Amino acid sequence: MCLILAIRQPLLAIALIGLISAMTYGQSPRQDQMDFVKTALERLQQRMSDEKAKAQADLQAATAEGVQARRRLEAAIGQRAAEEQRMADLDALERIAPNGPAKGAVWATDYVNKERVVATGRSSEAKRAEESARETVQSKEAEEARAQERLRLVLQQNASATAALSFTTRSWQKNPDAKLFHDTARTITLEATLLNVTSAVTVSTLKNNVSNDGATIKYKLWESDNAFAANGPTTTKLELTIGYYNIWAERNGTATSKTDDVFRILKEKEEVKLNELK
Repeated sequence: MCLILAIRQPLLAIALIGLISAMTYGQSPRQDQMDFVKTALERLQQRMSDEKAKAQADLQAATAEGVQARRRLEAAIGQRAAEEQRMADLDALERIAPNGPAKGAVWATDYVNKERVVATGRSSEAKRAEESARETVQSKEAEEARAQERLRLVLQQNASATAALSFTTRSWQKNPDAKLFHDTARTITLEATLLNVTSAVTVSTLKNNVSNDGATIKYKLWESDNAFAANGPTTTKLELTIGYYNIWAERNGTATSKTDDVFRILKEKEEVKLNELK
């Protein structure tokens, strides 16, 4: 069962192999860190699987549409050829029709002339249909090429993400110190940014355990120097890439809650409550 899981979900296999390695080396990461990595890898794996499935479905649809377009082109070519043959038949009929004022000759000439008018119109229509079908085929082939390229890029990104996550995660699991966990968390956040794996975060402020709206919410990635302000005052809703963040409240440019508190942003929905001290 574990082998099947490892084959189908390579990122989950990383966690399993790393745990075995940690036990072998006589060390084990902290449980909260293990929980973060496991859940983060699950979400990343799911997003990669979803993106791959979507790219494959798009390519399959584009290929099917291309096949249909080529079939319609073949039919249009056949129709145009049939109309051209009809014109040739009328020319041949005119050549062998009786000449002179005889009733048969007049009838044949009138018939050929009338049929030629109809056939000319149908031939022109068939040519336009063929041209349109050729343009459609070119368009569908371009769409198919774009879908193929999209799938190639998705597979390439998935492979790159899996390799990066595998390297940092296994290194930390073998030697679970603070620096290696920080590297692992940072790699997870980077790959989550590329894959757009986020959490809907609701931030609210409290003072003396009572709601205290109106503060400006600031946030930054854990151990990063670049801070950002939320668009609106609390209660604030943020869309954050999964990872670890410092989140705090400010009023009139002064921090009113701890600026060094670290919050784990991991699930699809997260709630952060800040206790204002000032």
